[in-house]
Amino acid sequence: MAPPGPVDVPFAIAIPRRPPSANRGPNAKFTAAVVAAAGARFVGPLLRGPLYARIFWFHKYKTTEGDADNIAKRLLDALKGVVYPDDHLITHCLAARIDATLDMEISQAGVDANVFQELLQLLGDPSVRDILYVEVGKHAGKAVSFGRVG
Repeated sequence: MAPPGPVDVPFAIAIPRRPPSANRGPNAKFTAAVVAAAGARFVGPLLRGPLYARIFWFHKYKTTEGDADNIAKRLLDALKGVVYPDDHLITHCLAARIDATLDMEISQAGVDANVFQELLQLLGDPSVRDILYVEVGKHAGKAVSFGRVG
């Protein structure tokens, strides 16, 4: 099997932001920040489905009231028209809230090296309390998996 080429590398950004709750309605400041970051990084025609989205919210404090299920909505809405024409093209979505004060192993497989380095820099910066990592790419799998998420 051939290694992934440039076309296979997903869109990704790492930004120092806390995701707003989906329950609070639109957040213009958050949307503008996501659009600016995505627009600066994304090159090429809008992605077409089926797509997957992987979203990690790293926070550097022990307690947070943010729910993992509220992370994706505002973020995926903000990327509409910038990365893809409409978020209904996303058929698979993983959103996770991660306590960055704990030990963890982070893998770079198949992701833009520059974005990965930006993520590591943000994680290492003590002045940055929240980091959003967002990845969107072509969903190629046909498997439906049950059980533990790694």
